[in-house]
Amino acid sequence: MWESGSPVCSRMAFSAWVAWLGAALILGAGGCGPKFPNKDAQCPAESIAGEGYEFESMTLGPGNTDRLFVCLTFSGGGTRAAALAYGVLEGLRGTAIPPLPGDGRPRCLLDEVDIVSSVSGGSFTALALGRWGDELFSSPFADRFLYHNVTADLVTRIIVQNLLILPIIFPDRIHIAADYMNERVFDHMTYAGLRQQRPFIVVNATSMAGHRFQFTQDDFDLLGSDLDSVPLGHAAMASSAFPLLLSPMRLRYYRNDLSTYALRQVLTDDDSELSTPRRRQWARQVVVPDAPDYGLDADEHRFVYLLDGGVCDNLGLEYVIDAYRYGPIQRRLAASADPNQRIEHLVVIVVNATPELPEEIEDRKIAPGLFDMASRSAAIGVNSHTRTSLEFARCLLEPDQIHRPGEGAQASLSTESAEMTRAWQGHLIEINLQHLQDPDRRQRLARLPTDFHLHKDEVRDLIAAGRELLTTHSGFVKLQAALAR
Repeated sequence: MWESGSPVCSRMAFSAWVAWLGAALILGAGGCGPKFPNKDAQCPAESIAGEGYEFESMTLGPGNTDRLFVCLTFSGGGTRAAALAYGVLEGLRGTAIPPLPGDGRPRCLLDEVDIVSSVSGGSFTALALGRWGDELFSSPFADRFLYHNVTADLVTRIIVQNLLILPIIFPDRIHIAADYMNERVFDHMTYAGLRQQRPFIVVNATSMAGHRFQFTQDDFDLLGSDLDSVPLGHAAMASSAFPLLLSPMRLRYYRNDLSTYALRQVLTDDDSELSTPRRRQWARQVVVPDAPDYGLDADEHRFVYLLDGGVCDNLGLEYVIDAYRYGPIQRRLAASADPNQRIEHLVVIVVNATPELPEEIEDRKIAPGLFDMASRSAAIGVNSHTRTSLEFARCLLEPDQIHRPGEGAQASLSTESAEMTRAWQGHLIEINLQHLQDPDRRQRLARLPTDFHLHKDEVRDLIAAGRELLTTHSGFVKLQAALAR
């Protein structure tokens, strides 16, 4: 939900968010109930054997190959982001690509999507794709979420449920919202019910301990927990837990064989794809200091508290970058890779619903207030990181497209990237409302609030914009031409 430009609250649907915030302030800053959605892993061997919700456990669907490897990232931005992402998926479904050799069945580019990494509002569309697959567009998702006034339902439910049990306990607002999403949007489905065919869906949140958190079994291994039992609505709301408006999502650590195994692997096996800088930092924080068995320090680390994923990565791009540097993408780019798995075209489509509105602060004579300073301090860091991530991804995927003013910048390109681009072709395509040709439409859609309720005509326009921005993007046109050869 974090955005660039003017303060976040100035672009929210004022009445709805004020009602939500008022309820939050009246009913307390957080919940104190013992509820958490993840359970102790009963069969850790299954996860250790790689049978949990991990990329390598996903099967190739009909029409999917590793030679064309497509990653999507969906940004935060409430229903605005969810609808724009939905339109991009429609555009991919409507883009025909050549059939596989020896198989005359028609294919579309949506068939080739391998990974979807999402944040906040984009996580609802990502999980819906994981839930319904290519039947998403005939599913009830659009009516239940995109076109529905979710904000009003959430405000009502939070107020009513708090008032009903107020004498006993202050329930977590985030869990009330998650229960609602489980019921209305995802039919009470847990991760165990997600499709085991690609794309692999990675929902991102932010741990209050200072690191990015992914709803994958790899991260749940460090919790000693089983992701399969977690409801989809809880993952989506953890990714959307905007500070102050919602309480953080609480997950529980378990000291067991699984967490011990995972901590040992991360901290001792430098060659493991799981031993990334993010996971090593996390593991060092929670392991018993100087313990030979690498067990979890369960006295000091009982719960992980999760906030909106946009706090540290509002594009969902960091997972894809990690997969490129350490994980499944890196393995499939290597010259030693199985020829059937070796990537020839690596496509990353970034759906960025973050509006870039004109600044409205530099003409003020009165110094900004505390809330204004706090919101901007957070947004400035996130926006700067967003731009850096995009440029870093572009340097990795399309080094020849980077403008370098001098030889020093040219020399900064890593040897690894330069060698890899000789064996495969990279494509980075950013879908951004700022790229709309009509200035009035561009400004109108960019000024839509970060909310879970938009007018139906606005949602339809966002979906159409997603399709249009994808199919007319110069990089997408070049990709189609390359695939046709």
